[in-house]
Amino acid sequence: MSDEKLRIPVSPLQVLFAMAPIIALGYLAFAVISDFSKIGDIPPKPKPVPKVTPLPGRPPGPTAQAPQRTLAVTGGYPAILERLRPLHRPLAKSRPGMRLVSEAGPGQTFDAWRSGGPFAALGARRVIYLQPIGAFNPAEQRVLALTVELLGLYFGLPVEKLGPLHVDDAWPKEARRADRSWGPDQLLVPYVLEQILQPRVVDDAAAVVGLTAHGLWAGDSWTYVYGRTSPRDRIAVWSISRNGELSNGVDEQQEFLRRTFKTAIHEIGHMLSIEHCTAYSCAMTGAEDQAGVDRRPLWMCPECEAKLLSATGVDPAWHYERLAAFFRELDMGEEAWFYDRSLYAVRGIPGLDEQFVPGVSKMPEPPVCRAE
Repeated sequence: MSDEKLRIPVSPLQVLFAMAPIIALGYLAFAVISDFSKIGDIPPKPKPVPKVTPLPGRPPGPTAQAPQRTLAVTGGYPAILERLRPLHRPLAKSRPGMRLVSEAGPGQTFDAWRSGGPFAALGARRVIYLQPIGAFNPAEQRVLALTVELLGLYFGLPVEKLGPLHVDDAWPKEARRADRSWGPDQLLVPYVLEQILQPRVVDDAAAVVGLTAHGLWAGDSWTYVYGRTSPRDRIAVWSISRNGELSNGVDEQQEFLRRTFKTAIHEIGHMLSIEHCTAYSCAMTGAEDQAGVDRRPLWMCPECEAKLLSATGVDPAWHYERLAAFFRELDMGEEAWFYDRSLYAVRGIPGLDEQFVPGVSKMPEPPVCRAE
């Protein structure tokens, strides 16, 4: 046998495997003593601020026009009801997977509402007070401003936004808790209604409504609620915390606005003694979950619309013309189209029974609102 030593060939891959523990330890040591965000003097990217798409040509603070109070329809509210009826569809029956609020009885007609001694905002109680609760980011502040404007147009009443109310260390610990899913602390609804909003009900208040980006819980087994209303006390509170994400594009922004607007309109409607609607797809239709809120429209059915107009005294032509313009500026086509049709209906123009088709349906420029 030769005295030459046996040589075993070593591949580069074997060398790499042998060096792997040494490389890993070196990398960890470097990570401990280094700040990777400063390598190359490149600052970390700032977190994007969610925003609502600016509205072209819309002034930041439009001067509110006083609503017209002349009922410019011959025949009064019953005539309005009949002219609007062809624009609305009956409420869909419950289907598998579809949750509807169970309501007893045939529902509240306009005649039943009128004979029941409803609360009407025709006397001294004419102001809707909106109380912001907690912090709002810039996008949410924009939603708040648009909600104030919409309520003024929808109900024809003055809307006053109160000064912000902070949720800080002075807030009782038993009236707040950590949200189980995400976002800031949840607030206890009975405390908000009784201790925060009730003392702010003044003589001219048609309603005092709290709006918050905090979640809400009612103190019972429910993990959260969207809001609560006490029509007898003229107070309500609702949350926008589960209305979607304002940073996810225009479509999601519009859904966020729709959900906020629907809740606002629905709850103020209750303040005017309008009960849940069981006859039509209507802004006053009850809902037990987000899907139920998404199904109902932003407009009221003819029965509930007659109640609204009678309770506030606002002229329907003024009401429809300005709502159509408001939704058109927000690029909410179906809502603008519907209120254009409503304006034509109260003018007695026929042929308005077609269904809305996104991107296709258009109405001629509506006539100028004027007293007849």
